[in-house]
Amino acid sequence: MPGSNYRIVSLSKQAAVDAWPVIAPILERATDCSRGRFSVADCKVRVEAGDFAVLAAVDANKQIVGALTAMIFTYPQMRVLEVVFLAGVDWAGWGQQMIETVDFVAQAAACRKIEFKGRRGWGPVLAHAGYKEYCVSYEKEVPCSTHASSGMMAEISTVH
Repeated sequence: MPGSNYRIVSLSKQAAVDAWPVIAPILERATDCSRGRFSVADCKVRVEAGDFAVLAAVDANKQIVGALTAMIFTYPQMRVLEVVFLAGVDWAGWGQQMIETVDFVAQAAACRKIEFKGRRGWGPVLAHAGYKEYCVSYEKEVPCSTHASSGMMAEISTVH
C-alpha cells in the first residue's frame, strides 16, 4: 500500500519458529480468547508441523507488530482457508494489507472461501472487506460425570 509504514510478509516455517519469541506474546492475546482450545505453545507446535501458516505485519523498523495464523481445510466440495488467530497493535496501519494478503494467499491456494472465527467485535471490521456472518456458535462444558463410557463410544463408532 503506497505510503504505508507496514508490510505483510509470509513467514516460512523456520522463519516463524525463529521469530516465535516475538510472535508468541502478540498471538497470546488471541489464544487467550480461545476459551481453552489453544495456547501459544499449541500454535507453535502447529507451525513446526506445517499445519499453520504465519503472516506477519512488519513496521518500518522491521519489527513484527502483528501476526496471523491460518490453515487450509479441504472439504469434499471446496478448499477453505481458515484464519485461526490474528492479533497485533495498530490494526489501522496494516489491517487492510493483511486482509488483502489473506485474499491473495487463498486465491493462490485455490480456496473458494476464507473463514474467520472470532469475537463479535470483528464483525464491523471484517464487514468492510466483504465478510458476512454466516453462523453463531454455541458451546457448553461437558461435566466429567456425564462423559461417555468406552462401551458407549464403541457403540457410537459403529453407527452408520
